[in-house]
Amino acid sequence: MFQFFNFTALQPLLAQVISCSFLSDKIVSLIGDIGDISDDDQDELQARGNTVRKHFENALKILNLKAGVEFEDDYQKLMLGNLSKIITNFDAVAPLNIKLSEVLDILNACSHDSGIHINKDDLVNSVLFIVSVINTNS
Repeated sequence: MFQFFNFTALQPLLAQVISCSFLSDKIVSLIGDIGDISDDDQDELQARGNTVRKHFENALKILNLKAGVEFEDDYQKLMLGNLSKIITNFDAVAPLNIKLSEVLDILNACSHDSGIHINKDDLVNSVLFIVSVINTNS
């Protein structure tokens, strides 16, 4: 007997995968922007890094929802540190020689007026790291 596939049950998961893919693509598109910015233009590097952080947070929220993670607080109020615990597969990022904690520090420096110098190469490596972990943990 032929059974029809239940697409209704698949819709939420499909939406999550597409959303992560969409956010990953948005983050990848920022690499070219970052590459065009002068090392000395800290305002622009910080702005692009902040945009990367925003998209990364959104992708992490989707991954957490997909995994059924329950938080005591509203997940919309959570920050990178809590959200990033969902990332468990780091195999694809090993060649980048950067750790999650370093990526989070770089993104935090981009998102707060802390006076910390944003190194363009570190920001690009962080973007590569983020895209890899989103795609391997989706």
